[in-house]
Amino acid sequence: MIVPIPDATGLEEALSRSLGIRGRIEKTRTLFVWGHTRIHLDDVVGLGSFLELETVMEGIDRREAEAETHVVIEALDLDPGAFLDVPYLELLTSAAAAFPR
Repeated sequence: MIVPIPDATGLEEALSRSLGIRGRIEKTRTLFVWGHTRIHLDDVVGLGSFLELETVMEGIDRREAEAETHVVIEALDLDPGAFLDVPYLELLTSAAAAFPR
């Protein structure tokens, strides 16, 4: 869900005070859309480049969403064995632990 925030700075301050900040991810994202699938090309500072697929299930059922995702995976010749299921923050944390300054 995407919600417009008229005062993003104020919301960030309120969330920071109430929840704290675990980390910050800096990235540049290029977005492509094919059917119900969003194809994100992310350049993440400190990590490198990533491709993320997100199939939105609005108006379709799970079976259709999975089928569309597989079509995109095949069309882009992606190797599912190389997929990651880890948030960027965890990757940054583990990279920092492996290579301390």
